[in-house]
Amino acid sequence: MRRPPLPRPAILVAAALLAGTSGCVAHMPRSDEPTMLLERSYVGASTASGQSFEAAPALHVLLHNGLDDPDVFERGGWASALSASFLATLRVSRGDSAPVRTPTYEPHAKLQLFHLDPAGARPAPSAPQPWMRMAVLELGGGHRSNGQRGCSLDEHVRRPGDGDWECAPATDPPSTALNLDDGSFTTNFVAGGAYLRLLRTGDQPGAFTSALTVGGGLEYEVACGLGACMPQGMRRRFGPVNARYLAEWEALVLRGRTRRVPLLGTVHLDSSLRATLSGNVHLGAARGPFGDLSAEVAILPRNPKGMVMGLFVRRHVGYDYLNIRFEERLDAWLFGLVLDPTPLDGARR
Repeated sequence: MRRPPLPRPAILVAAALLAGTSGCVAHMPRSDEPTMLLERSYVGASTASGQSFEAAPALHVLLHNGLDDPDVFERGGWASALSASFLATLRVSRGDSAPVRTPTYEPHAKLQLFHLDPAGARPAPSAPQPWMRMAVLELGGGHRSNGQRGCSLDEHVRRPGDGDWECAPATDPPSTALNLDDGSFTTNFVAGGAYLRLLRTGDQPGAFTSALTVGGGLEYEVACGLGACMPQGMRRRFGPVNARYLAEWEALVLRGRTRRVPLLGTVHLDSSLRATLSGNVHLGAARGPFGDLSAEVAILPRNPKGMVMGLFVRRHVGYDYLNIRFEERLDAWLFGLVLDPTPLDGARR
């Protein structure tokens, strides 16, 4: 019997796995391994109406990492990285039963191309360059959905053979509101981005004391007749193109500071302070451009033996980013814990 074709996200992940096995063993990022621009994991309380807290776990597997070579930071030049990731966004609402809102699931694969350019004069022949310029080009694709089977529009009934957007209306006139309870939201996407990073180097190759990053990218929602692609009706409201932008500054603080804590002994206070401005704009939507903006500050204690975990506070204004809720406003504070797979100081001791 003829097997059904693999969906495009599965093809992307399979290709990434094959590429990874030819060059290195696929692995999760090590604590001493330099990586760039991988998504962070968050969990925090929210001030949004009816919302208790939100969790956004991010699992990454590196299939190839050309930055895991100290020489590339000395000589400059080109490097590449290939990763496969699984992201999710989950919310718990306030109430007696604390129901979980429909989560977002996103598997994707990403190819990153880096060009490193050491800048500035060396203070001594054996010293590292004081500055590093890094240009980053990202290409990738993936799948995003909420795993639901309900009609995309509220007060509609699915008949045999109906797609998410072709359900029969149960009211006259038909409702045009999105079904926020169990409405299906699904899309495949391809994406590309470009970033410029200016980094002040530390005392080890791949370790930095401060960084400034600016850039952005475009995500194109693929429309087709397959169930995994975005239906045309949803695409007209969501927008076929999603433009993302990022500006971020980070620096090491409290370097060399220690404190004596009862039962814990000497505690090192070395941390990094990070300020981030990010957001997105939906382009081509029927009602015109719309999007959101987030401003975040985080303090991340250094952890030589594992992944960096710290505290963050974020202010979000604009429209919601939780799958089918993209037409709902979300103006709220979020504060809690952040887990960072790409710490500033990279190859730590």
